[in-house]
Amino acid sequence: MPVFGLLKRGGKVSVHIVTSVSRKELLPIIQHKVLGDTKIYTDSFRSYDSLILSGYKHY
Repeated sequence: MPVFGLLKRGGKVSVHIVTSVSRKELLPIIQHKVLGDTKIYTDSFRSYDSLILSGYKHY
């Protein structure tokens, strides 16, 4: 099972066990945990490509 994690500046971590690492599965978690218009720094994994379209600043 894949594990998806979000790290907030200051050290807070949110970890989720997911069935897949698809955009369809990860985006709802991000939308629930991260405010819109937030800067999000990720690697180049393709599941993150839609973050800009969802209102986030993706780097």
